[in-house]
Amino acid sequence: MRLSSAPEGLSGFDILVSSENASIVEILSVSPPNWAGLSENETRDDTVLIRAVDLEKKVESGSENIGLGSLLLKSTSRGTTKITAEVVHMDDDEGNPIRPRLD
Repeated sequence: MRLSSAPEGLSGFDILVSSENASIVEILSVSPPNWAGLSENETRDDTVLIRAVDLEKKVESGSENIGLGSLLLKSTSRGTTKITAEVVHMDDDEGNPIRPRLD
């Protein structure tokens, strides 16, 4: 997962990632972004809540192509399914909300 740009920096985020059909794909693990001074993952059934905070201000104003972490997925059966990401909370270095467009 990546954020294309952070014109005012990035302080942190909470993102929910889920598999539409866990009988086809299982989320095995989440790796936090390398800039995160503090990170946490919480698994809830077929959903993982990813939290990261930029304690050392590594993602500064004007940063681009910012990694938000990576997922390790396991195919559990044949078929197709969607993996979705929902930004619950994301804010810039001033504490203002960031509302990214997800493609």
